[in-house]
Amino acid sequence: MYKNKITELRKKIEDALLPMIRGKRVVLLDVPYYTNIGDTLIWEGTRQMLKRNGIKCLFEYSNEDFDFRNIPDDVVILCSGGGNFGDIWPQFNKFRNKVFEKYPDHQIIMLPQTVFFFDKEKMREDAEIAAKHKKLILIARDKVSYDYLKGCYRNNIMMLPDMAFCIDTDELKRNMVSSIGKDLFFKRVDVEINKSYDYSKCVPADCDVHDWPSLEYHYPFWENKWVGRIFNRLYGFRHAARNWYAVHRYRPRQVRIGVEFLSKYDKIYTTRLHAAILAILLEKEFIFFDNNYGKNSAFYNTWLADDEAIKFVNAE
Repeated sequence: MYKNKITELRKKIEDALLPMIRGKRVVLLDVPYYTNIGDTLIWEGTRQMLKRNGIKCLFEYSNEDFDFRNIPDDVVILCSGGGNFGDIWPQFNKFRNKVFEKYPDHQIIMLPQTVFFFDKEKMREDAEIAAKHKKLILIARDKVSYDYLKGCYRNNIMMLPDMAFCIDTDELKRNMVSSIGKDLFFKRVDVEINKSYDYSKCVPADCDVHDWPSLEYHYPFWENKWVGRIFNRLYGFRHAARNWYAVHRYRPRQVRIGVEFLSKYDKIYTTRLHAAILAILLEKEFIFFDNNYGKNSAFYNTWLADDEAIKFVNAE
């Protein structure tokens, strides 16, 4: 159903990124050790793109666990993509700004991000920090974000689709489960939900209503009592242990949970961008709504609007 679109968007990503990193070593920072499966899909797509193209990633760390160690000058620093460039989720921009300041001579590439600031003065402050880095490339995830960056930032600005499109769909589909014969209203539970929308006009009343299972039940790996006890006993090795567990155990589990959850429904009505992207990757029928500041509509209008099989609904 969506194979041509997946191929098109993946090609855009690889054609732009690979010339900048092929033959080089990289590190990947700001990866998600938290419960948003959508961000884990971004991480998974990034890892698969690097591996598929023979690019060695020396290490991956979250913003909480990275220790700002020495990194060889010829290593490219990749900052994970997502929807957190701005002041809605300020801890991520604070971390990226610190990376820009600590590694002024490294090539740094911020992978595709949605950009939004409520406070334009804060945006100008962040732009001044970024402007001091002469080898920084900022990649917007949609045209609105691209225009934001071009209007304020003086760095090299690009625009590419979401990194989740680099996931191998055949591998992903191995975790699909049988249909339960119901539809799903995928309704986010965080600050990005648009409370002014009347979804009842568009969503059947008999739909199951859920967000990502990991967000509803809150089970980051360090909250598991047995895993948490082990980490607490490791003292100085705690961050390294968390990192190993997140990369090799938590990440694939999050991806599997997301696929199993979404694949059991016949049709998805979604307020989350990555539920829509995962539906595309799994070739599931879906209806797409906006979030509270236009992230979803911006992505749809930039990359998906030309595909008649993809439906975006204004639920106001």
